Amino acid sequence: MSVAHTDLLLEAGILVNKAVSVEGISNILVEYANSGLKPDLICLYQYENANDSNMKLGIKRGFASPPEYILHESELFSFLLESQELVCLNTLKKSPFEDMILSDQMESGLAVAVNIAEIELSILIINSKKSFYFGKNELQYLEDLCFIIGKQKLKQE
Repeated sequence: MSVAHTDLLLEAGILVNKAVSVEGISNILVEYANSGLKPDLICLYQYENANDSNMKLGIKRGFASPPEYILHESELFSFLLESQELVCLNTLKKSPFEDMILSDQMESGLAVAVNIAEIELSILIINSKKSFYFGKNELQYLEDLCFIIGKQKLKQE
């Protein structure tokens, strides 16, 4: 992992430690994923309320227009929730996870389920216009960032 990634993870950890809301932690996740990976599109999907089965787009950074919802019938959705593993698709080849490519302009993507402050499950999807954009360092950075976000408990005021 690069020194820049290490510095970003330290900054994110300090900010998350001070956060008092799920919304604040969600914003830190998106901003630090965006800063560390420099993708063309990043989207955080979350449940609107406890009765929902689909996740709605909550935070977006980038120029493309991604889908408003991730449907629970999606193979990607099911896999992420069951496995809690990061998924990487670096080309547009046929894949059961091809719906992680959120726009016709994108060529590669990452997706991960993350618990925000151990309480709110979200799905983070990151896309690039370039094939093979995501390598080992980017995967490790995102895993570390999600670990920091997921283990943080909200501060009580």
